[in-house]
Amino acid sequence: MLIMVLVISILIVMGIYSYYKESNAVAFSMNRDETYNASETSKSELKVATGYFSLAKSEKLKVATGYFSLAKSEKLNVDIDASIDDGKMHIYILNENDKLCYQLDGQDIADLQKLFLEKGSYMVQVVVDGYKEDVVSLNYDINIHN
Repeated sequence: MLIMVLVISILIVMGIYSYYKESNAVAFSMNRDETYNASETSKSELKVATGYFSLAKSEKLKVATGYFSLAKSEKLNVDIDASIDDGKMHIYILNENDKLCYQLDGQDIADLQKLFLEKGSYMVQVVVDGYKEDVVSLNYDINIHN
């Protein structure tokens, strides 16, 4: 009888732990493989995944913005693979107070690390600038998970 109560107690604790772990899971991803041609890179406005953005040659092009929230402070795995054929790509993670928490810049970006983030909401932005060609190709794959 005692063994049966012990087994049931262990199963209940494991079930509660499993539920708690799943309810706090973070699985954020953004990815795109895109080519912008001369008519798109020279417009004063460009419609991209997140809406309309002001754009002029040699200014910054906001390619994408994504959002995720954390129910508690924790270390997250950040896995990024990105490249652009002309110019420079910038990947930012900002908190709800617009404080920069993470930044990577370059033409070819590859990063895999653990990042401690406080409880709250976060914004991930992909921005490109410094391009001189009329056709710009880029791709990115951003994964943030625990």
